[in-house]
Amino acid sequence: MEMSMSGVHKIKYTVVSGMHFFTSTGGLTKGLCAGSSDLKTAFDEVAVQIIYLLKKNHGIEDADCTPAIPFEDFQAFVDKTMDLESDRIQPVPSAVIEYFNKRAAGEC
Repeated sequence: MEMSMSGVHKIKYTVVSGMHFFTSTGGLTKGLCAGSSDLKTAFDEVAVQIIYLLKKNHGIEDADCTPAIPFEDFQAFVDKTMDLESDRIQPVPSAVIEYFNKRAAGEC
């Protein structure tokens, strides 16, 4: 049975006690959770986890994906949000990041 595959996976980002978490609760990436105290490590792990979930849960063997924005742009967003911190306000950056599946987008 051939699985249809969305070309875009929306992944939620948040920070909890200094840990960077990327999660997904729906679609083909339901159950994804990548986290690290290092933002780049957590960011890079998302694509690895998406490929793993597509293979193990949906039998998609040749998946390949890439974030919709470069890490440097995402890091600038997080840094800018954290610069708003003061004695009375402690922002928690949160975002939804799209990851593109290259096979579905016709790039493979």
